Amino acid sequence: MKDKEFIIKEFEDLLNLLRERPDYLEKLRVLILTKELLELPMKFEEFRNEVNRRFDEVDKRFEKVDKRFEESDRK
Repeated sequence: MKDKEFIIKEFEDLLNLLRERPDYLEKLRVLILTKELLELPMKFEEFRNEVNRRFDEVDKRFEKVDKRFEESDRK
C-alpha cells in the first residue's frame, strides 16, 4: 500500500499530518529529542519505584518504633 501524499503549505498542515499519522510523529520525536529525553519516562518510572520502595521501608521502621513506644508506655 502506498502512503498518501501530503502537501504542507502551512504549519497547521504539518500539525494535522502528525495528528493523522502517529508513526510520523514518533519518527519526528526521535529525530528531534535527545536519547536522554526519550528515556526520561522510563527513568522517571524507575525513580518513582525506588522512592516508593524506600518510603515503604521507612513506614515499616516507623511502625516498629511506634510499637516500641507503645510497649514502653505500658510499663
